[in-house]
Amino acid sequence: MRKKIWGLLYFIVLAIDMLAIAVDLPYPRYITKPLLMVLLAFHYWSDAINLQQPVRNLIFAALIFSWWGDILLMFEHDSNLFFISGLICFLLAHLAYTAFFLKVEHDEYFVKPRHITWTCLSLVYAIGLLYLLYPNMAELRVPVTIYALVITFMLLSSIYAFAFKNSLGAFLCILGAVLFVLSDTLLAVRKFYTPNSIAGIGVMFTYGLAQWCLVEGSLKHMKS
Repeated sequence: MRKKIWGLLYFIVLAIDMLAIAVDLPYPRYITKPLLMVLLAFHYWSDAINLQQPVRNLIFAALIFSWWGDILLMFEHDSNLFFISGLICFLLAHLAYTAFFLKVEHDEYFVKPRHITWTCLSLVYAIGLLYLLYPNMAELRVPVTIYALVITFMLLSSIYAFAFKNSLGAFLCILGAVLFVLSDTLLAVRKFYTPNSIAGIGVMFTYGLAQWCLVEGSLKHMKS
């Protein structure tokens, strides 16, 4: 019951946060945005605490790093230092998710055509996006490129881990990774290409849903 309450509160706060973006009210977001990962962490830990698996801590670590990233990116307009610091926090979050995916048992690794196809598509997507944004990134080119490589690897690790597991948990993990890439794409486009409020709403919607899918997917996998 407690888990359902935390999950409900999470989506309520996410909706309020997106509404604040839509009506251009930045101040409520100093509460709603940092609160998101706190609620999701309670949602996760209320269930994961009963699981006797060390990998559960990787997901919790990803949520903590994401929480710090959320806070730091709120001040990205004041200095690029905040943006880079937030980027590092989310990079660590992606590494935690990647570590979780790499620990998933799988029998068929790097052997199927769909693996090769997804690898090529992901690399082409990452390179194409970087090529589009490269002229506007200036001194942020190196950290953004490193981040793009890490999140691409996170996406591929989820696909390699779960592509052949026919379960809801597997589907949610892959969906969460895809949505995270989409959220970061919208964030990058908004920052380096064409800033607008619609992109901001899209960033939070895909980000919030991505984190929930990754948490729920990992829980269902660890319980299976």
